[in-house]
Amino acid sequence: MQDLDETTTIAIEQEDHQFRQTRPRQRRNIRKDENLLNLKNEYEEKRIDFEQFCAKLRHTSYSYMEAFDNLTET
Repeated sequence: MQDLDETTTIAIEQEDHQFRQTRPRQRRNIRKDENLLNLKNEYEEKRIDFEQFCAKLRHTSYSYMEAFDNLTET
């Protein structure tokens, strides 16, 4: 999870620094990334505890897994 977080953070920072996107992004993916970053910030700022973090993360994770399953089935 930490590696994925670091990879995502690095990609977003590179895109922001270069003032361009390195890949085309769909609006729903942008929203998901923003939600993940907000969730991470809530946890780091101790506004939610670990159990709340996991519960909210689980919902987002399932949507990613479902999308991945749909890609691999085609």
